[in-house]
Amino acid sequence: MKTKFDIGEWVEAEANVYFNYGYKDEKETGSPNKREMFRQEVSGRRAKKKGRIVGMSYRNIGIVKRGYYDEPNTFTTTKRVLVYLIKEGMINKPFDCLPEDLKRIPAEEFPFCKSHKAWTKEMRKALSEDSKEFPRDEIGRFI
Repeated sequence: MKTKFDIGEWVEAEANVYFNYGYKDEKETGSPNKREMFRQEVSGRRAKKKGRIVGMSYRNIGIVKRGYYDEPNTFTTTKRVLVYLIKEGMINKPFDCLPEDLKRIPAEEFPFCKSHKAWTKEMRKALSEDSKEFPRDEIGRFI
């Protein structure tokens, strides 16, 4: 399969998508009967999201048929959508983006993507000396 982007590339997202269950009618408050894709664009004062591609996945859109009594619910797929999983930081949860909403950007635009190997010995020594002055408790943890 030929993909537009590779895992590990830095990208800027103009919109993200999420998948949610919809209802037959706005008036009906019963159980949902279809799974839909919703696209949320970046607009107004919200900045475009920048991050790294950490994976790809196919998401299914379709119809849910509720089972009666002991019968299980069944899901019928009507469409499969390829989405890229983008992470803004190391501990953030990835969000889904369509390939047409992504734009490749250089890694130099990100200050947090620099490796610790790019630090010089002088920088490491200065940080080490600076951290010795921070207050600590009796066990040695930073307060």
